[in-house]
Amino acid sequence: MVWEDRVMYNRAQDILLLLIGLMFILTLSNCSSNEISEGVNDFINDNIQYFSHVLSFGSEISNTPDEFLLVTTSNFSLTDNACIIGDEFSLKIFNTDGKAIKRMGRRGQGPYEFQRMFSIFSSPYNYITTVQYPNIYLIISPEYEFITQERLRLPNSINNFILKETGCKNINLIKIELKKVLPLNNNFMVFVLELTDQDLFNDFVLCYFKNDDDYQPIVLFKKPDILRWTQNNIDDLSKGGATIGPDIGRYQIDLLLGEKVLYYTSHEDSIVSINEAYYTINIYSLADSALQKYKYKYDPIPYPSVKTIDNYYREGYGNSYKQWENMVKVELEHYKNKKYLPAIINITIDGNYLFVFFKKQWQTRPEFNIKNKKYFDVDIIDLGSMKLIHIIKLPEIYQNIKGGFMYDGDSDENGFRIISKYKINPIVYGLPEDSDWRVKK
Repeated sequence: MVWEDRVMYNRAQDILLLLIGLMFILTLSNCSSNEISEGVNDFINDNIQYFSHVLSFGSEISNTPDEFLLVTTSNFSLTDNACIIGDEFSLKIFNTDGKAIKRMGRRGQGPYEFQRMFSIFSSPYNYITTVQYPNIYLIISPEYEFITQERLRLPNSINNFILKETGCKNINLIKIELKKVLPLNNNFMVFVLELTDQDLFNDFVLCYFKNDDDYQPIVLFKKPDILRWTQNNIDDLSKGGATIGPDIGRYQIDLLLGEKVLYYTSHEDSIVSINEAYYTINIYSLADSALQKYKYKYDPIPYPSVKTIDNYYREGYGNSYKQWENMVKVELEHYKNKKYLPAIINITIDGNYLFVFFKKQWQTRPEFNIKNKKYFDVDIIDLGSMKLIHIIKLPEIYQNIKGGFMYDGDSDENGFRIISKYKINPIVYGLPEDSDWRVKK
């Protein structure tokens, strides 16, 4: 199924946006930055106000209790009822109104303690999980109670599947890194692993589910476009190496409501020409193992010229460039052969909607913004129909959207860390705009 219409910038959409903008331009004129606390600004694009600031929490200005004051806000996730922040080797849990409700865990090596920094994930069934090295995962119930803390152990059935699909001869030669655990309930959960064949130095991604004692693979694919090399053996990459080059491909795997798994890999990007390119969203049913693929048209972004990239590295490495020249050549060969950037940089899920953020440039420096893109193009897809319903432009990649609200790490007027919550204009979801949307919960 291919949805080719790009609905934002054709003439009809321009007229529609102009009419919508005129309908509430007076309302926008009364919305000044003074209404936004802690220096947070609403985002307005093309006379359409997409976000409206609701509240901020996590600092003394917002009357947050001392034990919940935020030091960092780079690691957090959302359930239907809470914002969970990984901070100071603990989980600081706030409700959606910004009220501190519970702090869990502490630094240590005992049960439900964190020895190292960890990643946080939440499933659409409101379970919370953390993952920390070495492959230790912790599961917390929707009621914010510890359920279990375990080290990853693979059964023989999954090990045999790995050997068969990767061609590796010895499971002990495969380095396994746990990336995500996404529970549906206490006994049914989806796992995402990254695998490295340390003999042939190939990289793979594996997703499988565990339902009580039943383990079943969902998908295994090569990790997209990893360049691997060594300084001493740069000319024979097939023999492996200790250094991994840039991650120049993308993949994403997430759990959906309705016992489904979504995954994307840039291996499936299909580029016929600069005017015809498609990305693929895969939906796998845990109930019956059915797999459906949906293709969507997008505008591919070419890599900069080989000369431009080479100059970038020469400038960055300076006098030591000669030491890294062979490695750069391998990378440049990839760019010459691939020609285009991966389509997607991130997928954010909000209930029945996908926010698909497109990669807009190589590296992060402005001079590599090939088409001078100021914003990220974002496809909004209805998960019920899998139709592309809207295209918008946003200035950042927003990874935490839930229930029509966006949450973002920020700083208050004194420079202390906070989480800011924004209401999202219903038109982002392809819905009619309500003139009172900014004040409605």
